[in-house]
Amino acid sequence: AASDVYKRQGIAWIVFSLIDIIISLLKIRAKRNASEIDDIFLSIISSILRIGVVLSAIFVVAEILGVPYKTVVAGLGIGGLAFAIAAKDTIANFFGSAIIIADRPFKTGDKIKIGSDIGVITNVGIRSTKIRTIFDTVLTVPNNKITSEMIDNYTAREAMRIDTEFFLSLQTSKESLDKLDSDISKFLRENEGVDNSKIILTGVNDFTKRGISFGVSFFVKASTDMEYSDRRHRIVTDIGQIIRDNDIEMVMINQENIEEK
Repeated sequence: AASDVYKRQGIAWIVFSLIDIIISLLKIRAKRNASEIDDIFLSIISSILRIGVVLSAIFVVAEILGVPYKTVVAGLGIGGLAFAIAAKDTIANFFGSAIIIADRPFKTGDKIKIGSDIGVITNVGIRSTKIRTIFDTVLTVPNNKITSEMIDNYTAREAMRIDTEFFLSLQTSKESLDKLDSDISKFLRENEGVDNSKIILTGVNDFTKRGISFGVSFFVKASTDMEYSDRRHRIVTDIGQIIRDNDIEMVMINQENIEEK
């Protein structure tokens, strides 16, 4: 009996290892062929297969050793309601993973915001999803919570928005402001790094006690934070130069002054 147990355990271990190998090969093939089979689907299927192998191995070993597991399983039918209540969170998380597969609000590697947390999806399992946060910590979120929260997928963006403002001298004439508006708008529409298919807003926001608030809003063609930061720096500094070229004085405004307007 002992040899049969070891033999069955060996078979289970081999099958368990084969699941990892097959899933890894499928992931590599999916990436090479741009397949619709994503990492989330494969990860969840892998988890289900592993659980199936473990349960099968336990039942087989119990059969060999003469453990009355069938009586125990039959007893679960009597206490099924109590078991379902105790396992409601696990069941909810399982259905949560099924919803993630069906809706596909994100894929592995996407940067998302869920609740107040922002990070990159590293793994989606049957019970939970792991997110590498912007603080380089790993956040584990139950799948049923993910499906009940609003998800903002940053990776799905076609472009990244920039909103900024400049404070100009109150002595600036209307003619100068109109020309500045035209010059900045023209610069943005001709800039290769700006997405012209989306909004480009320029102009005076308000007259304050300390200066004229001149706002600029537009989208840049960027898919990463580093690319966004680089293009924001270049474009905003270019706009600052346009203001100087128009002989318009920029004034320094701190937060306290802004709140006084």
